[in-house]
Amino acid sequence: MKIPGGKLSERHWQIIHYLRDRFAKKNEIPTVYETCEDNKIDLDDLERLFPDGYHRGAVKISGLRII
Repeated sequence: MKIPGGKLSERHWQIIHYLRDRFAKKNEIPTVYETCEDNKIDLDDLERLFPDGYHRGAVKISGLRII
């Protein structure tokens, strides 16, 4: 993974926990836009946190799969 600094920050964990919680409640992975809106983060900032992309980065690290 191309995580900046090689370590997950508090902001990374916020997104990861959000994705896991949302999946547990609704059995669906939120869109990148829902994730940004619900976490009050710009798309550019999310891309900086997860340079591999939303699905290959954030969703994968969260332990979720896109079917």
